[in-house]
Amino acid sequence: MVNGQLKPFLQTKSNEWQRWRVLYAGHNVQPMDLRVDGCETVLLAKDGIYIQDFPRPVDIFPIPVGGRADLMVRCLKEGQFPVYDFKDDVMMTILVSGKDSSATDLIAWKPDYPEYLDNLQGTSTDSGCKCKTNMGKCLPEMETFVGCINNFAYDPERYVHSIELGKVVERLVNPANHSYHQHVYPFQFVGYTETEYAVTDYTKHYFQEGDWNDVMQMIGLTGELQLRFHPRTHLGLVMIHCHRLSHEDKGMMGWEYIFDKGVCQCDAKKALN
Repeated sequence: MVNGQLKPFLQTKSNEWQRWRVLYAGHNVQPMDLRVDGCETVLLAKDGIYIQDFPRPVDIFPIPVGGRADLMVRCLKEGQFPVYDFKDDVMMTILVSGKDSSATDLIAWKPDYPEYLDNLQGTSTDSGCKCKTNMGKCLPEMETFVGCINNFAYDPERYVHSIELGKVVERLVNPANHSYHQHVYPFQFVGYTETEYAVTDYTKHYFQEGDWNDVMQMIGLTGELQLRFHPRTHLGLVMIHCHRLSHEDKGMMGWEYIFDKGVCQCDAKKALN
């Protein structure tokens, strides 16, 4: 479904740029892998955050479940152009007629980021603030699926990690079969823990080191992603979870807890009464 419609048609003119704000409001383990045959497609933003190297031409958009992307789309000739998903099913068809003579080529543009999006690629993680956040089926395995983060199913009285306000935090996350989503603070993707040959080139092109996101997934990932953020405002609980709702609802969710005074700790703790 696209905006509640089954395989709709979108009308446009040739040479006309359109801005699409795409939300993958699905529940599947597979990223959307959106592509448009015969038209130009350019990435502008992910999860509401502008990229730093616009315009970034992208042929396939592996938007994860719960992910958002702003795309610029232009078809240069008249005709019908299908929009495909990860199963090569046609989700929508673009109908192009006439010509927009006013359209021009996209101009390179770099946004000014607010303070909370300062570049952390060359910043050292503070002591005790680098923690693993591994999503998966709880072990030992049970007859019915129960999802876990660091082998703990969701407990409203437990937080996964402790964070001291103002510290630079790094999380080592394994979003291969799970779409990792973090509320409140977006995170910067700063690298891999090992060389990733099994991740497709188009996925690496879409998720580039230095980009900011709040949800990520990389099919084929064998190691972990290094994600950093710098909490300086919000105190208290921050929700993290797999955005595949059948996994989240069965336990694959948890809290990060940000303290005003305290230390970073990676061990799960029971909340203070």
